[in-house]
Amino acid sequence: MLRFLVSVLVNLWVLVTYPWWVLRRARAAGPSGWLALELDGHALELRPPARFGFGRRAGPPALYDVKRALARAGRDPRVTGVVLTLRGFQGGGASVDSWRGALLEVRKMGKRLATYLPDGAGTRAYQLATASDLLILGPDARLAPLGFSVETPYFKPGLDRMGLAVEVFARGDFKTAAEPFVRESMSEPQRHQLSELLDHQFARFVRDVAEGRALPAERVLQWVQQGPYAAERARGLGLVDALAYQDQVQPLLNPPIPEGQEAVPVLRYARRSVAPFRPLFRQSYLAVVPVHGVITSEPLGWSSGADEQSFASSLRRVREDPRALGLLLHIDSRGGSALASARMLHEVRRCAEKKPVVAYFSDTAASGGYMIGLGAHEIIAQPGTVTGSIGVVAARLVVQTLAERLGLRVERVKRGDRADMFSPFRFMQADVRAAFEAELDEVYRRFVEQVGRARGMSVDQVEALAGGRVWSGEHAQRVGLVDALGDVTTAADRLRERIDMPRARSAELRLVTSKARRLPRLELRPRLTGFSHLVRDPIARDLMAFWCDRCIDPVLAWHPTALPV
Repeated sequence: MLRFLVSVLVNLWVLVTYPWWVLRRARAAGPSGWLALELDGHALELRPPARFGFGRRAGPPALYDVKRALARAGRDPRVTGVVLTLRGFQGGGASVDSWRGALLEVRKMGKRLATYLPDGAGTRAYQLATASDLLILGPDARLAPLGFSVETPYFKPGLDRMGLAVEVFARGDFKTAAEPFVRESMSEPQRHQLSELLDHQFARFVRDVAEGRALPAERVLQWVQQGPYAAERARGLGLVDALAYQDQVQPLLNPPIPEGQEAVPVLRYARRSVAPFRPLFRQSYLAVVPVHGVITSEPLGWSSGADEQSFASSLRRVREDPRALGLLLHIDSRGGSALASARMLHEVRRCAEKKPVVAYFSDTAASGGYMIGLGAHEIIAQPGTVTGSIGVVAARLVVQTLAERLGLRVERVKRGDRADMFSPFRFMQADVRAAFEAELDEVYRRFVEQVGRARGMSVDQVEALAGGRVWSGEHAQRVGLVDALGDVTTAADRLRERIDMPRARSAELRLVTSKARRLPRLELRPRLTGFSHLVRDPIARDLMAFWCDRCIDPVLAWHPTALPV
């Protein structure tokens, strides 16, 4: 009732001041008609809802909001174009695909698009910037579109010197997450799948740049081989169109922005171009539940990972809320606990029995991340998404050799032949190892069966795609591991199509989370995971997946090497 009364009062005020809103909407694009968009840092696709109306304008813009604003601008004859200031871009192949697609839509709608690189750009940022028809670089910056490289440290020689060892149990030739601990060099399966992924990403980079700069692919390859480039050289070779400081950008636009005027921020334009009438009643919505980071059974510390308990609570809210018309899973995870992944898949299937569910795979949805998506009615990915990795691995640290070198004597009293099965002071004996490997075989078999059930494949068909092998989203779509290619807006549209209700067409996305935060525990593993957001190195961060849950919990995780961004 209170909400109803507040809504009535707000709408009465908007009605009284409606002429002012009409004037505001007429001037939404400003006198120049140019809109401004700035990207700096991590590429967001969806933004958490603001609490109590505060913080709505803080932080970087989210792709979903920007796409809707640009679609409105494309139909507005008063909008001339968009000026993108690209200071930094942190995201994988799927993020580049999504943002580049949004920018290209601006040009398809007949608007101008200019990109300014005040600090220069690397490979990903330059690939994104070439979507524009005018590319401006800072005079003191440099361009470094050097391609992609993956470096993996192999720890076995160092561990041997310290007297440490890691016992690894993996199912699948391509399940290479722990091979840096047991090998001195990269295995052929690992080199093969990394080469495939880099070939795919590099080919897309060359194609995008060649199309954006209207040049043959051979010229782009030449640029890659001869970089990096100082600003003057980059302009001379045609990598950019002009050089300018921040205050010199506006006169370079076509038409230029007159002195004293400014481009209107894209999201401000979106707010000004609609009258803020407030719905009288709570509206139906499309629930978005994220699966981001390492998958664990319970929330640990301040980690930004995906834990089973919070996930199950979120899906329970979606199932029980009649205003939630459907569920969009937003997955960006390399995997984690096999036990947690399987139970999270069960929760997704419970929700899918009541409501339509669509999964969207962002930069990475591999192993446990892929498993959770199997519960959806449809899976959408970007061509640059990294997915698959159907396999299982487990690892444990053994200090037996170190203890012997230090002269430590370990006395053992036990009841049960295998009570000390996971002791770090001894290697597993043959019969014990065989028993544990049989358990991993069962986990792997169930994973393969889950994929077959969800994707309508036989076990043999899944086996041909499994073995821990990772795929690009484009390749995964060809072999049947995902249904279609597109961004998060595509996934939302496909979800609306599955909801047999007229109100679904106007339903907005709403983030639903039940994340519990706990203080770090005293044990080493939870403390490591709890502070994982402070670890900047992606390799070290992903390695935490092996110790983030119960002792020797089988892990559904892709290899720890991060593809470059």
